[in-house]
Parts: sequence; C-alpha cells; structure tokens
Amino acid sequence: MVYVSMFSKLIDDKKAQVSIEYLIMIVFGTMLVIITGIIIVNLSTLITIAKTRILNYRDNIIATL
Repeated sequence: MVYVSMFSKLIDDKKAQVSIEYLIMIVFGTMLVIITGIIIVNLSTLITIAKTRILNYRDNIIATL
C-alpha cells in the first residue's frame, strides 16, 4: 500500500512528470541510436556480400572469355 501511495504522489507531482518525460525521451533516443547502429552493421554486411558476388561474377566472365 505504501508503494501505491508513493507512486500516485510521484504521478501527481509536476517535477516528477518532467523527470519521467525526460527519462522516456532518453530511453527512446537510446533505443533509436541502438537500432540505427544495428541497421548500419547489417547494411555493411550486405554491401560486403554484394561486392564479393559481383567480383566473383566478373572473374567468372573474364575466365570464360
């Protein structure tokens, strides 16, 4: 019960709301940065694979000429 009343006071407190909003904004920003990093790593891997395949196709074409 004590935790419920403390939590309700925290929700009603204007300073706490600002702090919670900043916390949510920081968490969202951190998640955005992490997701962007993962996408960049995946794109880098896909580009490396594509370059390798293109070079292999080129070498095969040159070998058959």
